[in-house]
Amino acid sequence: LSSAASDVYKRQALARVLLADPAPQLVALDEPTNSLDVESVDQLIDALSAYEGALLVVSHDEDFLCRLGLTRRWEIRDGRLGETPVTALP
Repeated sequence: LSSAASDVYKRQALARVLLADPAPQLVALDEPTNSLDVESVDQLIDALSAYEGALLVVSHDEDFLCRLGLTRRWEIRDGRLGETPVTALP
């Protein structure tokens, strides 16, 4: 698949999961904003904000993580997993 076709496939798969009836209780996302344009990231945040289940998100995109409205956050530092405060961007 080309990169563009792969992006469309990923978006369709995520839409199917988020719009499923019944919706899954947990959605796990690994770097979901990679290769998305700004408008697509905004749409993803809107969709995930409306989702009523649990999210497990792996991301280095601090802006995205802050905009999601996280309630808990864990980070791996020096090979150790620990909970860190949830903070908003200034």
